[in-house]
Amino acid sequence: PLIRRGTPLQDCCVYFCLSFGHGMARRAACSWSGVTAVWKPRGMRSSPLVIELRTIVCKHTDTRLPEIGKCKIGHGGTLDELAEGVLVIAIGAGTKGLHQFQQSHSFKTYLVRGQLGISTDTYDQGGVETSSMPHDHVTAPAIRALLAAEFLGDVMQTPPPYSALKKDGVRFSDRNRAGEVAVPSARKQHIKEIELVDFEPPFFTIRILCNSGTYVRSIVHDVGQALNTVAHVNTLKRLQVGPFTATNALPRDKWTAWDLYNSLQPVTSYGIEEGTHLPRSPEM
Repeated sequence: PLIRRGTPLQDCCVYFCLSFGHGMARRAACSWSGVTAVWKPRGMRSSPLVIELRTIVCKHTDTRLPEIGKCKIGHGGTLDELAEGVLVIAIGAGTKGLHQFQQSHSFKTYLVRGQLGISTDTYDQGGVETSSMPHDHVTAPAIRALLAAEFLGDVMQTPPPYSALKKDGVRFSDRNRAGEVAVPSARKQHIKEIELVDFEPPFFTIRILCNSGTYVRSIVHDVGQALNTVAHVNTLKRLQVGPFTATNALPRDKWTAWDLYNSLQPVTSYGIEEGTHLPRSPEM
């Protein structure tokens, strides 16, 4: 298992590992292998983020750390460019267990603020406005009743036309940007919990616990239509993926080789059952 820093005994073990360990013994005790999480900033895409982390890890010159060996880094689920939040990162041999991690921790928690009265082609603030409708008739009780009746449990959901889903190897977002009218097929998703946490027209904020693959942008879009108006995502945060939350995901100023290495956990070390509650977090 990965040796942790903190106590004098652990620090002594790390010193021995880095100073006197050799060959397989050193790589087993002090290895770049496992999963961690970073807090993805708003306005940054997931793929460039991974490239940035790969540069930090693969080219590090921190003599306190073991050699990286074959440098592999991947992420555990794309987060929209205009969203911020927890992004799971696998490093080294941890990339081999990433699929296992995703299966074991398939539920994710989001906090999203929707805006009533305006729809966009991307279902979020970054798109082109496609329509506007009155929303004065919408009330908080009406939203709560709707969420409980139509957006809880197994639901059929049509992903946004601008998404990373592919048709014949080409992303729907690329097809639509090229002028094609391409709409993904509806898919069954599971929303374990959903609740209205704030309503200040035209904005409404909901917290969602849903399975991986659910599009929060589509939820907001569909809520608007079901309320006889339109809506789009104003801001979106991913609060939790399995054991990783806003409190233990590394902020950007901690994206260093040292912090990434010390935050790594073995993929098999997580025994918690995710998706049992909605973690509380400061409101937007």
